[in-house]
Amino acid sequence: MSPEQHRSRFLRRSGLWTRSSRSGAVIVLVAALLVVLIGFTVLAVDVGYMYDTRAELQNAADSAAMAAAAFLSSGVPLDAEGDVRAQAYKYALANKAAGTGNIINTEADVVLGRAMRDYVTGKYTFSASVYPWDAVKVIVRRDSQRSSGPVPLFFAGFFGKNTTNISASAIAALVPRDIAMTVDLSGSMNDDSELKSYRKTTINLTQVWRDMATGSGGPTWGNMVHWGTEDIDSDTYRPQDDTGLTYMPYRKNWSYLDINNDGINDFNQLPSQYNSKEKAALKRGRYDSYRRKDYYADRVAVMLRLADWNDRDRDKKIDSREVSYRSYPYSQGSWRDWIKNYVRRSSTGMYSANSKFRYRFGLKTFVNYLLERRYSHAASPILAQAPCQPLEAVKDGVKICLDVLDDLDSNDQMSLEIYATTAKHELNLTENYHDVAAALDNMQAGHYNAWTCIGGGLKIAIDELQSSRARGYAKKVIILMTDGRANVDQWGRAGYQYETAAKTYALDQARRAAGLGIRIYTISVGFNADRNLMQEIASIGRAEEFYASGIDSAQYSAQLMEIFGRLGGKRPVVLIK
Repeated sequence: MSPEQHRSRFLRRSGLWTRSSRSGAVIVLVAALLVVLIGFTVLAVDVGYMYDTRAELQNAADSAAMAAAAFLSSGVPLDAEGDVRAQAYKYALANKAAGTGNIINTEADVVLGRAMRDYVTGKYTFSASVYPWDAVKVIVRRDSQRSSGPVPLFFAGFFGKNTTNISASAIAALVPRDIAMTVDLSGSMNDDSELKSYRKTTINLTQVWRDMATGSGGPTWGNMVHWGTEDIDSDTYRPQDDTGLTYMPYRKNWSYLDINNDGINDFNQLPSQYNSKEKAALKRGRYDSYRRKDYYADRVAVMLRLADWNDRDRDKKIDSREVSYRSYPYSQGSWRDWIKNYVRRSSTGMYSANSKFRYRFGLKTFVNYLLERRYSHAASPILAQAPCQPLEAVKDGVKICLDVLDDLDSNDQMSLEIYATTAKHELNLTENYHDVAAALDNMQAGHYNAWTCIGGGLKIAIDELQSSRARGYAKKVIILMTDGRANVDQWGRAGYQYETAAKTYALDQARRAAGLGIRIYTISVGFNADRNLMQEIASIGRAEEFYASGIDSAQYSAQLMEIFGRLGGKRPVVLIK
């Protein structure tokens, strides 16, 4: 017989084992178990509440750290330490824990520093107080040292504990970016320097001319040595009053010109090789069209000393066979084309602004010819060094953006993508991103061609951000700029009749970028930009559109510099702990 059986037999024999005693034992046991169950319930409620509060504190710490680090990336000066701490305080307070806002000590609970990435493990380490700051650690505490106080408990008071201390911390850091700077280099990127725009904005054609030459003043050719009126504005400027322009209409006599001495219109004297009869012949328009031949351009060229005339047959009629043109200064175009097919025509941009520009010859209309008709690098490379607007404002803005990146020590990379009728990858992603500014400085409006293929620009930007040069851990960003409207479709068809297809192409590429996690910031410049399209692209790219305009180039230059500066500082923020 086992000991247990023996004990049971003893109790039965002694009368101690009865039904009532068995019931009492159960009651005692149940009571004891209830105490234990209540204790576990109390513990479960308070422990669960503590876990929930801990999660709320973590959310508050995450939010405060992200907000503070994002403030570092918003383009404010990095020495704005108080502002960063204030952001952390604001967001910690806004996120409640245990039913109340969290009041942090902005000195003790907010730590600014620098996050360094281990390129082997891919993890970040935080170094407190290392400048320049690119990371923020925030600690949110609920204890007796904070005015928000410790966390109250429900049932633990039965065991002598009414409150508990809980804390949470988070570190948010600015992460490096791979940026594709994508710039519109269509022909319209010099429009705001041209005579056709002088009624809309204060153009800088005078400065363009000056910067086309080294030293003081601008380049001169033949008799075109005086610029004339400096300020070309809509209120006072009249082409017919401009002493830098000489009026020489087709098939008209120019008897009003003093070609022996400097006279009206600042017209220099002709060389002594021409006798009085030849000079008189030069003034007559009778033979501008003679025997079905057009000699008008030759007459103008001789008067401007852009060509020489040898009247071999002594008939006092200018004949193209007797005229030899002097060297034209650039690769494409000609003096004859400028005279005959530009200044003489009514189909030019400057004529649309003021019909009085027709038949007026001088430095202004020649420089304007280059901007409107011979703008490409192959035709007139000199324009790359001139401040043609709005491109010059874009160049200045990009430089500001790069200066901001320098100050931030951001470890960003940048590439240069340009587009017009075609798109061209110009510069690989590089940490030497000031190479981008140098490359862009050497480019001009219509550098390769003239139309606007926004979809093509986005495509090559995406391709570069997906190339082997892109870093897997870096956030991908496109900065897309244009001053015009998409008018080249995915098959390369260019023209206003293709605008619908061109917009579709651009939006398709924006969706492709978004699917790859690439953000697209857009910048619209001037009154002709298709802001609706640029806003839609930015929305698809989970970013924003910026707009620069003004009554003169100086205004939107300042706006563009501010915009590019902000974009340089708009670094992505991630939680690293």
